[in-house]
Amino acid sequence: MRAVLSMLLVLLCGLAVAQPGGDAERTPFTEIRFTQDPPLIEVGGEWYVWHGIDGIAYDDLEDFAKRLAGERRWRERIGEDLVWVLTEFGHAPGDSVMLAVAPEGGGAPIELADVPMTSENRRRVRDKLSKHLNDLQEQAEARARLTREQHSLDSNEVIDELLRVIHTNHSYAIYNREPPPDSCIVDGDLLLAEYGISFGIPDRPAPKSWAECVLLAQRVVCRFGDGHAGIEDWEDAAPDGYLPVLLEQAEDGVVAYKPDRSGFVDPDHPYVSHIDGVPILDWVTAVSAYVTRGSPQLVRRRSLRLMRSINLARDEMGREHDDHVVLTLTDWQGTDASARLAVADQRPIYGEWPRGGTRVLESGIGYMRLASMQPSAELMMKARQERWDRDELSRRWLDAVVGDFDSLDACPAVIIDVRGNGGGGREPTLWLMKRIMAQDSEPVVVNAAIARLRPGMGEWTPEGYLDNRMLYPETWSGWTTRELDAIALFKREFDPYWKPVRAGFSDWHYMVVSPDETSPAKARPVVVLIDDGCFSATDIFAAAMGELPNVTLMGYATSGGSARSIGYDLEHLGVEVRLGSMVSFQPSGELYDGVGVQPDVVVEREATDLIGQTDRVLEEAERHLAE
Repeated sequence: MRAVLSMLLVLLCGLAVAQPGGDAERTPFTEIRFTQDPPLIEVGGEWYVWHGIDGIAYDDLEDFAKRLAGERRWRERIGEDLVWVLTEFGHAPGDSVMLAVAPEGGGAPIELADVPMTSENRRRVRDKLSKHLNDLQEQAEARARLTREQHSLDSNEVIDELLRVIHTNHSYAIYNREPPPDSCIVDGDLLLAEYGISFGIPDRPAPKSWAECVLLAQRVVCRFGDGHAGIEDWEDAAPDGYLPVLLEQAEDGVVAYKPDRSGFVDPDHPYVSHIDGVPILDWVTAVSAYVTRGSPQLVRRRSLRLMRSINLARDEMGREHDDHVVLTLTDWQGTDASARLAVADQRPIYGEWPRGGTRVLESGIGYMRLASMQPSAELMMKARQERWDRDELSRRWLDAVVGDFDSLDACPAVIIDVRGNGGGGREPTLWLMKRIMAQDSEPVVVNAAIARLRPGMGEWTPEGYLDNRMLYPETWSGWTTRELDAIALFKREFDPYWKPVRAGFSDWHYMVVSPDETSPAKARPVVVLIDDGCFSATDIFAAAMGELPNVTLMGYATSGGSARSIGYDLEHLGVEVRLGSMVSFQPSGELYDGVGVQPDVVVEREATDLIGQTDRVLEEAERHLAE
């Protein structure tokens, strides 16, 4: 399973970072192995230690690739996209390069001149790289497990390292609603003290084990309000033992339903009021310590999902673990029932919801289901089997997305359902918005952002820092005159909720969508269905669509998150922390993080919506479009 996930990650990475294709996909070596530092490369059937290329030291190239692609992805980028990395570094390689190497078995450094850069070499690298990196990951995890079992940790050292990384790199390190924006929370003693008292157990010992320190680190990261931030796989540190049911908010309370959504835990009592005799709100408040201080809807949704880890929740409440859990269930009239259930060994899965595909409804209105802003697992596996490159995968995915929408051309109005869509890439926003806005529309600024200036980012260029989010500064060479006019108008009216008050941020970057030949002569009415499952790229989608006069947002507020997270290795914990690298604003001036995108028409879901018996939001959308 891990190998499959790794292959999917390698394919998906190409969609997250904008890269050139075609002639740019060339390498001078036929295989690369990151089993040592510097790595080994195969050239002409011989193995060498790689020290440099065209006068650039390998160490410098590696450092740059880490900043460019993050700790998780830099090896893939060097192996598969060397031309792109070198070009971003400031050196566009020719058809051949000079390699500084040393024989694998030892010996003096030598230079290999005029080594051809070919696409065939790159194909051979790509064929072997994902398995090689997967093997390295498994070996690293095995070593990490052994280390965790054999050593205790100093929590002060763990938090000091984490706070240094946050203070140096995090876009939200110098932003917090309270205290004021010009403060920076880097007080490790304060955070440790908070950890000790937040449990209501004053004499709780300082964390020493790996698991305890990981949980503490996750709590610290959550203070900063970045919906993307978190400690890698932190829930692995939580104790085993899971609720055998799923919990979700509906209009009249928290619903408890079966993991297969075949019904409520109790058919006559859908809502849960207490767990083990303690009010559900107390439980949710306790586990919210591990959820970022984001929007109320984000905190509620993630906390309810985290309640699956019932023994972690019990630890937070200072309660003993138990093999069973007792739910107090209630109905619409407030009558109670009780259910005693065995604690599960495996965490139940929510899965995609609502289910169903694109179709024409009986009313004649078109319905497009867009469940994700990235290719499906099935499509990515097919890409692997058929050896598609990232460009081909991206093209086929977007063709499918656009094809779904175009299949509804004959419908007088369209509903686009992005409920539960946790994000991915921004491409669907761009391509669908063009097909929804009228041909005579003016360009629309849909997102404004500033990048946190971090060590090693390199010199400012007219192309800016955020091109992999389709965000560019005014100096970008790709703007049309009309788009620059739209930006100028936007700037005059834009009033961001938070204005940076200290150095450390870039100039403003903008995402602008313009009509093109795919835009209709006359725009149709469109309703976009949103909820608290919408996050990241889907927040962008919702806010962008909401700028169009023919679009109505319906449902309830999205979770809110747009931060362009980057991973950083934590030496003491042996895991990665992901932190936002930009501060991103809605066209209204509100942040995405901590706020979310508000609907034009609020429609709460009913309990029966969660088990597929009804769909109140969809029904309201049909009614709205029929008026």
